[in-house]
Amino acid sequence: MWCLGHLPCPNPPACPQNGKGNETCDTTSDRCPKHSGCTEGAPGEPYAQCYRNRKLFLSVQLQAVCDHNARFRDGLSTLDVIHALEQHPSVFRPYMCYSVDRLKPESLEGVFKAQLSEAGSTRRQEETRILGYWRDYLLDTGEQETGVSLQDILMFATGLNSLPPSTIMPQPQLSFEKTSKFPIASTCANTIKLPISKSYEEFKNAMDFGIQNSPGFGLR
Repeated sequence: MWCLGHLPCPNPPACPQNGKGNETCDTTSDRCPKHSGCTEGAPGEPYAQCYRNRKLFLSVQLQAVCDHNARFRDGLSTLDVIHALEQHPSVFRPYMCYSVDRLKPESLEGVFKAQLSEAGSTRRQEETRILGYWRDYLLDTGEQETGVSLQDILMFATGLNSLPPSTIMPQPQLSFEKTSKFPIASTCANTIKLPISKSYEEFKNAMDFGIQNSPGFGLR
């Protein structure tokens, strides 16, 4: 865990080591389609590290490593941000210090925003029913009564296996799929298309099968 008060200031020769393990996405490279396309889950090695770097960038930029001149702290002096951090560390700690909390059904539910049809329409009623199935599925998953874990569901939708300290961009969305009886995920858009199932048991089996058979299933 990196915190602002513990950021190292290495000597210039050591600076290149700060970025060790991180990769850049070259759109002209054959790597790019492997990790930037709309896929069901995250890609496997050797592309997984680059993919996770890209997805986590918006969160880890708040934990950026300063250079040997401590320019990161100097930058926070702009508009007196550094003094606010020093005076109210508990307020900024969730954003400046990254720690992985145990994923819970209610926290995962709050991450996704449902794309619902017009209120009062027949389609809206059907979507509301499926949304109820989704909430029950998260609860059952949290109690280990499904074939997947909450981390598997998050990975399926976003390519991440834990929630970052800041928001996920773009915000994960829930939509509804009528042409497939299994869920469809787009990790570049952070979207899950839920199947329109006739019963909860059918929905549960479809979600288990779809997530378990996605390319990124089992990655940690």
